[in-house]
Amino acid sequence: MQIALFNYKIFSHNGNLHVQVNESDSDDIVIAKAQAQLYSEVGTELPSELVSFTIIKRTNES
Repeated sequence: MQIALFNYKIFSHNGNLHVQVNESDSDDIVIAKAQAQLYSEVGTELPSELVSFTIIKRTNES
């Protein structure tokens, strides 16, 4: 397992998010997991054109 660190942007709000992912997950899958986690935390889905995600790094869990 890995932890992926993301920077996300919603309108003018920026934040960071840590997401648990598999080493074999492609970046598209990792971003989908980040979207699902963020939407779960905020309690709603947001239009994809209003939210952007940038993978900062992926590290192996110790």
